[in-house]
Amino acid sequence: MTTPKVSIGMPVYNGEPFIREALDSLLAQTFTDFDLIISDNASTDGTEAICQEYAAKDKRIRYIRQTENRGATANFQFVLDEAVGEYFMWAAADDRWGELFVEENFNFLTQNFSYIGSISQSYTQSGEIGAVAGSTTISNPDKWDRVEKFLVNPASNARYYSLWRRSHLANLKLSRYDYVAGDWAIISELLKSGMINCIGKEIQFFKGAGISANPVRYFDSVRKNFLEFLFPFFFFSQYLLSSGFFVRKPYFTIKMIFLWNYGGFVPYWRQRLGTILWRVVKLSDVAAYVDHNVSDLAKSKQALKIYLNKWKNRFKIANRNALR
Repeated sequence: MTTPKVSIGMPVYNGEPFIREALDSLLAQTFTDFDLIISDNASTDGTEAICQEYAAKDKRIRYIRQTENRGATANFQFVLDEAVGEYFMWAAADDRWGELFVEENFNFLTQNFSYIGSISQSYTQSGEIGAVAGSTTISNPDKWDRVEKFLVNPASNARYYSLWRRSHLANLKLSRYDYVAGDWAIISELLKSGMINCIGKEIQFFKGAGISANPVRYFDSVRKNFLEFLFPFFFFSQYLLSSGFFVRKPYFTIKMIFLWNYGGFVPYWRQRLGTILWRVVKLSDVAAYVDHNVSDLAKSKQALKIYLNKWKNRFKIANRNALR
């Protein structure tokens, strides 16, 4: 059996609602010399039956079901470790690709050896395109300038799902980056060894249904200690300060660390606590409500109690919605 040129790794957990669409778009690729490794993280829905069905129809698919849920990071590492192709790409089970995606990016990499990864123009479900979705060419000659260009606007970081030269991923241990924005740290590391291309053709689409779309669910799922309640990008900040980047770009590093942590703190706590803690309830508002509804002290106390209970109930509803 010949070794495929490209290995595609698809980690999945409970992908029944969308995995058929993802598999169909991968199997429809014009480039056919690939194997597809699916690692099912002990799904509890119909994912296994769907994958077994597709594996029975296409010999390029290798389906492995984990005996227990190993966590997302370990599942991503597993499909990478199982890869045999000279080129590799992760494939999210809720994304889909145009039929030229693998072919176009494979051809580019075989002709441009200074590039270690290549992706195509990307879209998200919310309408993000190109740079906003995290698919842009980063080709600065200096490696630190490449990292800086990336960190100016990591965005949704679609480039994580580029087609890569697998040799550059060989020593990658994803467990080292299992924290908020760990994928940014991975791309930063990869950019030290080469450039990343964006073809600019509209042949890839991201659904945007991942956990990172919900700040509370995302931060809570990867948080390691209490400091991250105040500094959501704490470990990524540590990475930058110790990676050599800070020595070369000190002002930029400090500025971005502040902006990221502030930008993560605000949406997290707004959603976690609900809008009540982000509104200033002026005493004049309370007074106006009381004055409008009552005329004596006893009724004033009752009206104030009703007013405060109304806000208390709003808080409970907002916080309950934030936890969904």
